[in-house]
Amino acid sequence: MQKTTPWIQEIINCIESNIDSPQSRKWNRKYTLKDGLLYLKEKGKWTNPLKVVLPDDNPLLDKLVHQFHDSPHLAGHAGVEKTLQLLAERAHWKNMRETVQQIEGKKREEDMKEVWDKAKDAIEMNNEKSKKKFERSRRVKKREIKKVYSQYSMHRQLSHLQG
Repeated sequence: MQKTTPWIQEIINCIESNIDSPQSRKWNRKYTLKDGLLYLKEKGKWTNPLKVVLPDDNPLLDKLVHQFHDSPHLAGHAGVEKTLQLLAERAHWKNMRETVQQIEGKKREEDMKEVWDKAKDAIEMNNEKSKKKFERSRRVKKREIKKVYSQYSMHRQLSHLQG
């Protein structure tokens, strides 16, 4: 995965070659190789000192971001900032923020579509129930009207006979 990404491979080659140059010194301060993988070194009291470097064009980034976003143990449907923070504690890739924002945006759209579809189904079901209720009430009203009309007709006939 790292071997197929030119900028990562360039850093790995430079570190492995032990050439003394300003660029190699910079990269040696910033990166390290461990078990054949390139890691970003980060000093900080509360951070993981080694973060695996990932290619920014890796299709697995979507899955990784989704897992960190969705996991109840990690973020539990957190927003961009929390997901980014959790990922940044463990990994590094170019344009990390933009990638997370883009993936989170797509995820939010998918979630909203799902919510919209459920709401639409509920509205349609409710409309169907309302329609049935209205039809039932119309039938009841027709029966009541017929009943009242027949009572009125009977009353008129009786009053006509009595009068």
